[in-house]
Amino acid sequence: MTDHNVFGASAPPWTPSVNNDGVSVNVTNIFYTSGSGTTGWRVKGARIYVPSGAGSISTTVSLYLTTGNLPLSAVQTAAATLTAGQWNEVTFTTPQVITPDTGFMIGYSSPGDYYAVAGGTVGTSAVQSVASDPLYLAESAYPRGRYYYPGSGANGSSVAWFGIDVIMDEGAPAGATVSLYIDGEWHDIAGIEGPAGPAGPAGADGADGADGSDGAPGSPGADGSPGATGATGPAGPSIQMSLVFGG
Repeated sequence: MTDHNVFGASAPPWTPSVNNDGVSVNVTNIFYTSGSGTTGWRVKGARIYVPSGAGSISTTVSLYLTTGNLPLSAVQTAAATLTAGQWNEVTFTTPQVITPDTGFMIGYSSPGDYYAVAGGTVGTSAVQSVASDPLYLAESAYPRGRYYYPGSGANGSSVAWFGIDVIMDEGAPAGATVSLYIDGEWHDIAGIEGPAGPAGPAGADGADGADGSDGAPGSPGADGSPGATGATGPAGPSIQMSLVFGG
């Protein structure tokens, strides 16, 4: 995964001077990414450039997701010993996702010595990454930095650059990869697809269908055949009649 910073691997374009106010001091610089293409970018750590001839100091490097006056609560911290004449890289325990076009601060504490390039040397404009990435050291009007003296409580904004750079990546990978070291080179190998999961249980039986409607009434039956002739009834009684004619 590609890392991004502002100043690249070479020495910075300006050499910081060594300053010492005789008291402890915390200094920060402000950075931001630009555009929706940097959504998901993460701060992995920081770099501090210490000029040649400076003494080594033990410090705590801090990341702040706001740009207000110090003191503030850091979201990440890491202990470091800074060595003169080089960039000193510090890695935070957990990469921190930042919001595009929103400033964040990286700073270090010092028991005395700190490193600074005057704002007039850096200029008023934002300083873009030497690789032309959408990553910037803030312009002087943002402001570019903050300072805080813990002993007195004095604080404020600054246009100086304090030798600070940021280390970022473009976010967590979409899928796991395996890296193998073969013949002096790292090779990323995509993860193997896992087996298909077991089949799910059979679905429940469907509900019974509704009863059918009654059929149409049948047609009337045919007329029955005529019954058989009844038996002859008994003979009726005899009737006798007398006729009397007058003379």
